[in-house]
Order: sequence, then structure tokens, then C-alpha cells
Amino acid sequence: MRYRLIGVLGGMGPAATVHFLDLLVRLVKASRDQEHARWVALCDPTIPDRSEAILSGGESPLGAMVEGALRLKSAGAELLAMPCNTAHLWAEEVQRAVELPMVSIVKATLKGVRSLGFRSALLLSTEATARSGLYQRFAPLFGVKLYLPGFEEQQGVNEVIRLVKAGDLAGARGVLGRLLPPLREAYPFECVVGGCTEIPLVFDGRWAPFVDSSSELAKAALALSRGEEVGELLV
Repeated sequence: MRYRLIGVLGGMGPAATVHFLDLLVRLVKASRDQEHARWVALCDPTIPDRSEAILSGGESPLGAMVEGALRLKSAGAELLAMPCNTAHLWAEEVQRAVELPMVSIVKATLKGVRSLGFRSALLLSTEATARSGLYQRFAPLFGVKLYLPGFEEQQGVNEVIRLVKAGDLAGARGVLGRLLPPLREAYPFECVVGGCTEIPLVFDGRWAPFVDSSSELAKAALALSRGEEVGELLV
């Protein structure tokens, strides 16, 4: 099988991008190099902060994201995957600019929730993703009821993400481990969605059933690369 070349627009953040690339390898059943998927990646951590753009009126990341996507297209990419949830607030503009099929991490993740038999989920994401309604917009299409942390709990989630980006995985795991028990008592969710690609780097599966947005994006990108029909999961 010859995979279509996947273009990975990464760097948001770098560790999450590495996790996603690892998934593109591990999710393929291959016995030799030639059976693996083909991909080209751009890891550009200088893309302006997505949350600051939404919450504080900071510099828009759109121009840098479009530039990166066009570089991937010039390198031969035939489809795009962007392992950052908050960045998907600009995904439609990026896709229109580059004119390549692009997998939606949000739609792929919500489909993953339902594929596992869950109908409700706690969304752990950046504050910008939560406030923007990005997941809330598509959740009804997949029959998923979402629960979002309250204000104080969201500040804890923000701290988890900050610590992961700073390389303090142990500290992030400790904060997240303290957050989950009261959230489980407050909301009747069936699973937790890692709606920020930093969350899977520190989530302990013993805490609750977990849906990794990076993993669901990788599965969908690989399916599209194989030529499978994934129209409902495109941006």
C-alpha cells in the first residue's frame, strides 16, 4: 500500500508534535519500513500563541499557520493534520488557503468518543478552546454531551498545560491528579477528552477512561492517507 503524503503542521507545542508523530508510526501495522505511512512535518514553535490571540487580543497565528501549511504543500503533502486543538479555531481559513484536505482534530476526537461507546465526556482543554465553543459546536453532530470544568477547575487545567509546555511533566501530572477526583464528583461524565494535545502527555489512564485527541487525529489522518472515506471528519 502506498500512503498519500501526510503534512503535519506542528510546533504547537513541540512535545505534543513529537507525540503525534510517534502515533503515526505506532498506529500502523507494519513489518518493515516500506509498509509505514509517509509524512512530512514542520515543527514551528514560533507560531504566535493561539490562546493569547483569543483571550488577550494577541497576534493572530493565522499568517504563520498558512505559511507553514504552504511549505508542507510545496514539500509534496497531499493532506494536512494539525496536532493542536486551539489552532483549529483557524483551521477553515488554513484549509481554504492551502487547498488540501485537512482532518479536523475536533471531529475526529468526538467520533472517537462515540466509537468507544461513550455519550458524555469531560473536556480538558485550553481556556481559549473551552470559551470559543469549538467542541460544543460539533458535539451534537456526534451525539456527545460535553461537560466543561468550572472557572477554578479551568485554572488548574491551564496550569497543567503550562507545566507540560515548560517540560515539568511530573508537576503537571500531580496537578491533574488532584483535579480529577472533584471533577468526577461534580459531573456525571463517562470519559475524559484530552482536548489539548499536551494533556495526553501526562494523563494517567487509571484516573478515568480517556480519549486522546492526538491519537484520534492520527487515526483519521492515516485513514485518509490510505484513501478511505473520512468526509465527516474533514475541516
